[in-house]
Amino acid sequence: MREHFTEYYSPSRDDYKALWENATIVFDTNVLLDLYRLPAAARDQFLDLLELLKDRLWLPHHVALEFQRRRLTVISGERLSTEKTLEKAQNLHDTVLEAVTNLEIEKRGLGIETKPLIEAFSASKDALMAAIEKTHDSLADISTPDAIRERIDQIIGENIGPPPSNQSELDELTKDGDHRYENDIPPGYKDAIKDKDPTNANFRYDGLTYASKFGDLILWRQILSAFSVQKDASVLFVTSDQKEDWW
Repeated sequence: MREHFTEYYSPSRDDYKALWENATIVFDTNVLLDLYRLPAAARDQFLDLLELLKDRLWLPHHVALEFQRRRLTVISGERLSTEKTLEKAQNLHDTVLEAVTNLEIEKRGLGIETKPLIEAFSASKDALMAAIEKTHDSLADISTPDAIRERIDQIIGENIGPPPSNQSELDELTKDGDHRYENDIPPGYKDAIKDKDPTNANFRYDGLTYASKFGDLILWRQILSAFSVQKDASVLFVTSDQKEDWW
C-alpha cells in the first residue's frame, strides 16, 4: 500500500535523516518576516542558525519579492503595536486614578491613606511605560538602516530563483489557478478572498502584473520548476502559515 499512497504516510526515520542532512531548505515569506516580530535574542539565534545552513538555503523569486514588498508594513505594524500598548497603559492608569479619587476613601473613616498607594501605583506605571518604550526603541524603523535585511541579504546571497521573464510566463504559472481554488486544490486556495479587495487584488513589479491571491501557487510552482530537473532532489519547505490550504 505505501508504494501506491506515499502521500498518506509520514517519512520514515531514514527519510527524515536524509532530509535533515541533505535537503535544500526553502523558506516561506512569513518566516523571514517573522524575524521582525521576534525578540532580539530569538532573532539573533535564528539568524545564526541560518548562517550555519547558508549553503543549503534557496528562495523562490516570489518569496524574495513578497519579503521586499511587505517588509515595511510589518515593521510599521510592530511599532504601532507598542505605541498602542503605551497609550493603553497610560489610559488605564488615568482611569483607575480617577476612579479611586472619586471614591474619596480617606473620608470613609477606614484609616486608609491613599496618597502613598497612588504614588506607588503611578511609580509602577512609570516603570512599565519605560519598559514598553525601551521595547519600542529596540524595534526596526522604516527610516533607519535595516540590520535584519542586511543580515538576510548576506546569508541568502544569490540563492534566489529567477523571476518570470515576461507576463506570459507569469500567467502560465497561474492559468488554472481559479479552477484549483474553486475546487480547494492546495496550495493557496484560502487566499481567494484577496480578490475581493480591489486595492490589493493586484500589484505591479518590474513591468508584470501579479494577482495577490496566487502568491502561494506561484512560489510553489517556482519550487517545483527549480527542483524537478534535478535527479533525487529533496526540499524542506518551512512556513509559519497554518491555513489548511498548506497543511
